[in-house]
Amino acid sequence: IEAGLSISRGSVQRVVAPPSIRTLSMFALLVLSGLAGGASAVNVDRPAAEHAVDPGTAALVRREQLNRDKALSALSVSARGEVQGAGAAEDRLEAVSDNNIISAIGLPGECSGQFPARLKKFVSAREPGHKRSVLFSCPRRSSASVEFKQDLLLNDKFVHRANGGHCHDSRGMWDSKTSIPAERCKYSQVAKFLGLQAGDQVLDWGAGCGHELDLLAKDFAVTAIGLDIVKENAEWANLYMKNIHSFCHSDGAKLEFIPSNSLDAVVSNGALHHLPREKQCSLMKDDVIRVLRPGACAWFGFLGAEGNGAKEETVVPAEFWTQECLLRNEHAIAMWINEEETFGTNEKALQDAYSLFVCKHRESLPFSQV
Repeated sequence: IEAGLSISRGSVQRVVAPPSIRTLSMFALLVLSGLAGGASAVNVDRPAAEHAVDPGTAALVRREQLNRDKALSALSVSARGEVQGAGAAEDRLEAVSDNNIISAIGLPGECSGQFPARLKKFVSAREPGHKRSVLFSCPRRSSASVEFKQDLLLNDKFVHRANGGHCHDSRGMWDSKTSIPAERCKYSQVAKFLGLQAGDQVLDWGAGCGHELDLLAKDFAVTAIGLDIVKENAEWANLYMKNIHSFCHSDGAKLEFIPSNSLDAVVSNGALHHLPREKQCSLMKDDVIRVLRPGACAWFGFLGAEGNGAKEETVVPAEFWTQECLLRNEHAIAMWINEEETFGTNEKALQDAYSLFVCKHRESLPFSQV
């Protein structure tokens, strides 16, 4: 996907869905308008040529058509049994469709944010005041680096989940809906802890379907940019997640397309551990710290435990960051926290799972890579 990003506080641009998705959407809407008995016109750009549709996407569209049919039937009859016009039913359905499906899932009762005092000290070093707008674009070509093709990072199960409709329900890229309350807790507590505010530019690295990032953008009015290696996730998020500024299809191994000192936060959960150990370190040292504004922080959650879906050879202990990879780093400081102790929960109730925070020094030396 080539997605243009024009990041400024006053304007939000939407990314146009790929031709194949636009074709399917147009077909579904035309069929539904006929089923509803209405004659309203649908203004959808028609692609110049038809595109082949894979079976997974076709099944997903059929499923959405059935759900939309049911919703239209339910909305077209008022409480008194009076039939409404198809246009009114469509308007009400659109309002329902705009809602992020995980927004109805409450935070677990044990959810908390008991962050260490030492970490609070570094987070408070964030640079205040007006921030300049930054212009950049998603990578022009969707490509995977050699490391990603070695099956160390991208497990086929995520592609299967994307094609199987996981983005249309609360599971996202998780195997079960039971993981979502804990994930919601963590995103919420981290956003508050980092002091995110309106206009901040935030990247979610390995954002999956974008559910959490979409809520982050809605609740904190941040300019949200998603990134995920699964092409179907990026397409779906650009089509359905209305609060996300843009969503890039990229393996995320390098962030050359993002200028230095341009982001107010980088967030990520349950993704970094899929990279090989050495690539996790180089991503952090060469890219994540570089793109952060002085005083800004990155959060990478759900790391360190072998039961979290990562391969054994890619799981790194928490001490790896503070005693090896980022030891005496001249640009930033790293700290890790135990998730059960800090948040009161995590997605799989793993006692060894930790979160990594990396905060850029307010007076950071310039990077050679821009």
